Amino acid sequence: MSIQYHPQYSSQLKDGWFLIQLEKECEDFVEAGNILWLKGGTGKGSPTVLCTEDETFIMRRDKCSNLSYIALQLTHDNLDNTNSENLNNTEDINIIGQTQSVIGLIKSPPLLNRIDEIFREYSNKESSYPNPKTLNEIFLRTQSSIKELINYLLKYDTMVFCDSKGLWYPIDDSILMFFADSILIYGAAKKVKFSNLTLHECGILLTEQLNIQENLELKNYKTDEENENNRLYWYIRKILQYPLSILMVLKHFLFIPENDNICANFLNIKILNESTILKQPLTDFMDLSGIKDLKVNLSSKQIQRTLALHILKANKILKIDEYIKQFEDMIVSYIPMEINELEFHNLTLDTKAVGDSNISKSDTTNLFYGFPNLEYHPSNPGIRFDILAGSAYYNDINDSIIYCPHYTLPNHPRKRLAKLFQLKKFWHISEITPYLQPIIYTNSKVESLCLQHCSICEIMYNNVALRYFYNRNLPID
Repeated sequence: MSIQYHPQYSSQLKDGWFLIQLEKECEDFVEAGNILWLKGGTGKGSPTVLCTEDETFIMRRDKCSNLSYIALQLTHDNLDNTNSENLNNTEDINIIGQTQSVIGLIKSPPLLNRIDEIFREYSNKESSYPNPKTLNEIFLRTQSSIKELINYLLKYDTMVFCDSKGLWYPIDDSILMFFADSILIYGAAKKVKFSNLTLHECGILLTEQLNIQENLELKNYKTDEENENNRLYWYIRKILQYPLSILMVLKHFLFIPENDNICANFLNIKILNESTILKQPLTDFMDLSGIKDLKVNLSSKQIQRTLALHILKANKILKIDEYIKQFEDMIVSYIPMEINELEFHNLTLDTKAVGDSNISKSDTTNLFYGFPNLEYHPSNPGIRFDILAGSAYYNDINDSIIYCPHYTLPNHPRKRLAKLFQLKKFWHISEITPYLQPIIYTNSKVESLCLQHCSICEIMYNNVALRYFYNRNLPID
């Protein structure tokens, strides 16, 4: 069996061995002559994983106190082929190790917290231009199979884009807001018909706005803003060079269908195998014919999400009254009535948007966009809060919205649950699910994990009883 070790662990495990109980999927993968990837944890408490081409398994050591396993190595004497018929072959058995444990595998979602850290290494250096990452570099530093990684990079909410050479860059907040200014505000001023907007027209709006902004800077030179704006304009010019780059930023403003993969919905992509995709740019496998004429379906919900996260990234913590005020002001400025009408039209068709398919309101769960207590908050004029699920939470003690993206929390489900209870005492199931679902083991349920470690209580909010989990047996540091 051939195992490809992560570079960080190859020297340590070169002469080592361990006994693994492979799952059926792994057995079939190995028997087909493929390579398994062993990837170590990315921090304290982070598990080691074993990856096939398209699946990830967490490794867990199972000790057997009454059994011992001995590893044997069979060696053959080196014989001269010419004399092999006249000599008896001899065999030696060497004992190379002993253990009382077997490593089992648990199927898991890919653990991709590391991606944000990879790009954050240089995104904070305001005065420098970024050093892009290849797909191979990202793959080696994440706990994921290659196909799961690609699916993640192509999701609608992933903050990265690739250029024509297949190099990957982070999308920061200033880029998203430049797109919002160019397409929504500048586009509305030019009386653009949003219902028929194409990717090519978006590129024209972005180019015109970039030229306007750069000309204004020449007339009103500001030393304090020079580095930041030059860096932003460098990014925008890079994005404008390649239609797919425009699409990968614009996706944060688009209606998300059930298949949350931008290339599956807009482009034809065919990946042959792991070895091929790691040697060639991902763009080599994409059919970009006709991409400029793609009709872009702007979504009021996704635009609201981008605006809401922009507010919270800048402030980190906001009183609910102040958050609502800032949010409503931005909605008025950025979302034309036509886009709200388009959103209503999309939701009345026989389609389901990601995040809306499971939304239901009942007496048992009181589920309201992931923040049920805010439905009954006296300051809530009716704005939606599901756009913050997994990125921020409401703290009723100080009546604040707190920015906390899920990828900043531990990868292990139990450790993440414990961390959430450090942040606040009571969690509704619809609040906690977006934080736990990305890392929960396959075939497991968030409710089951919560019931194992939590108790349930009822809390009254404005004369409405809501059911919440609170910590029962998790250690809180």
